[in-house]
Amino acid sequence: HVAAFPGATSTDILNKIDSILQSFNHKEFTNTVILSIGVNDTQVFNGEPKNSIEQYKSNIEKIAKLVTDNGCNLIILGLTRIESDEKFLWKPNKYYDNEIISEYDRDLKLILDYDAELKELCKDNKIKYIPMQEVLEKTDFIDGLHPNHNGHKKIANYIIEFLK
Repeated sequence: HVAAFPGATSTDILNKIDSILQSFNHKEFTNTVILSIGVNDTQVFNGEPKNSIEQYKSNIEKIAKLVTDNGCNLIILGLTRIESDEKFLWKPNKYYDNEIISEYDRDLKLILDYDAELKELCKDNKIKYIPMQEVLEKTDFIDGLHPNHNGHKKIANYIIEFLK
């Protein structure tokens, strides 16, 4: 099953995670959740990211614990870079910055390395982190932010190869 929430931040997903797990969790199987959130948290809006890095880290910790407490394995995808050097013309007071995205991605990895409970879950293969910073190229985007068909295909193939 796939659940996508365009424009969602980690706060939005945290607020929905219980209902997502109830909707998709199958009791007869070990379920795996693939979580890809964070770029929307980094969106600069009127000079500040939508979610501070501290809020993002807190949300990820809570989501990871809720997912694993529900008996699911968790794959966390690192944040992808964007390929647009310009502000989006339709959103002049909003933009994305690869330096901010990279900072959030580094902190995402640090959460898994330093939170004792999450680190143990990673060691037990209940949580896996897959870096995504170098997966996509400029031609893999529709608009510099959203992957096109080829970009999504590259992401899927990268996940499959990583898990092998």
